[in-house]
Amino acid sequence: MILSLVTDELSSDLETAVEIGNEMGIEHFELRGIESFRVGNLPSHLEDFCVQLINDCRFQFRPIAISPGIFKDPLITSQIPENFSVLRWQYRDEHELRERNKNLYSQHLERLLPQSISFAGKIGVSKIIIFGIGRERTNGDKSNTDLVVDLLREAARIADKAGVTLLLENEHICYADTARTTSKLLERVGAVNLMVNWDLANSACAGEIPYPNGYEWIRDRLGHVHFKDVITEGPHSFRYVVDGEIDWKGQIRALIRDGYKGFISIETHCRPKVKAVRDSVKLLEEMMRC
Repeated sequence: MILSLVTDELSSDLETAVEIGNEMGIEHFELRGIESFRVGNLPSHLEDFCVQLINDCRFQFRPIAISPGIFKDPLITSQIPENFSVLRWQYRDEHELRERNKNLYSQHLERLLPQSISFAGKIGVSKIIIFGIGRERTNGDKSNTDLVVDLLREAARIADKAGVTLLLENEHICYADTARTTSKLLERVGAVNLMVNWDLANSACAGEIPYPNGYEWIRDRLGHVHFKDVITEGPHSFRYVVDGEIDWKGQIRALIRDGYKGFISIETHCRPKVKAVRDSVKLLEEMMRC
């Protein structure tokens, strides 16, 4: 198991993030945001700068994955109550809604994913983090599951042609929210190059007990891990902290027991940024030694 860091959790200035990360003993980095851009939509001069930084002997910069935000935008769900579509115009609205949802992610499949694959190739990365399709934040409806499966399957097909592994991150605002639902989606998609980016804090925010309950669902499809913690304060209410309610000690022991050899990326979502990352590095290193 290797410690890594999401760069913009330290700084949106990539060189600064790498420099501070190196001072903390970190050489491996997950890329998400650089300056005011998210990876996958970087201007060419920033893509070139990433390559230059990799080759700069003054820094130890080894990118391991990118997170361009693929499939995080929410689908729009029906406002018509179930079993109440009895009028002709309601059928029309339902049809238009389905068509809108089919077209919503065309730019992700036709533009953002190919651009992300291209950038990943430039920096020697073969793993791209994606999401399980966003839901409207005020609506827990999961009626679009078939469409979600189709989109994930098509993304996996495109990525497989390029030799890229997709890491499906569980996220409480997405259809892939808990480990259980993420596992069910993976089973339906049936793509060997679609693995899990296991985020325990997101699992907790979705109402699941991440470890040991959630972990049992995804342990055999684990491709990456995010390290952050949370304190839940009620339904849909939580705050991120460095050391919270998640049984990270138990999770780390389980990862070691199960022979996990991949990366665990620090992603605190806390401020002040540098202090939060520094405290997280210390905490995580202590747990990894035990």
